[in-house]
Amino acid sequence: VWDENSTWTRSETEHGTYVPTAEAPTASNSASVTIISGASVTVLSDVSIDQATIDSGGQVIIATGGTLTIVDDGTSAVDLSVTGTLTESGGVLATGTDSIVLYNGVNQTIVTAEYDELQLSGSGTKTFSGTTTATGGITVNSNVTVTGSTLIASDTIIQAAADVNSATSRVF
Repeated sequence: VWDENSTWTRSETEHGTYVPTAEAPTASNSASVTIISGASVTVLSDVSIDQATIDSGGQVIIATGGTLTIVDDGTSAVDLSVTGTLTESGGVLATGTDSIVLYNGVNQTIVTAEYDELQLSGSGTKTFSGTTTATGGITVNSNVTVTGSTLIASDTIIQAAADVNSATSRVF
């Protein structure tokens, strides 16, 4: 569970020695958060994060009563990078102004949300599980096939040799 201190360890340097932490990571107390391969973390309350990564084989579940908010720190860096699995199970994914969410794994389901900037990279099929909005634009890179439900993009759409399934409803 995200809010339990026993879920987390921390390091002062990348790949340094990891030690137990006194508090769960948030956007205000952590420079970055990584959910490593084999780890599964459940969000049961309101959590705000920035500069977070879900590694391949890692999983974050947003459960009923939980809201995972992705905030932007004012830089152009990706605010949430999902190579593993991000799942809504009754909870809510919220994205803040100027936040960037990148799905860069293989064959991923895109969580239904109103994204600011959405980037689809990696390879395989990216499946929209419900009506998804990208108010700040969407980038679909090569090696990606997009399918599923409705995509509403209010700003720039960049499609770099990607296959956007013709059965997919798109509102631009």
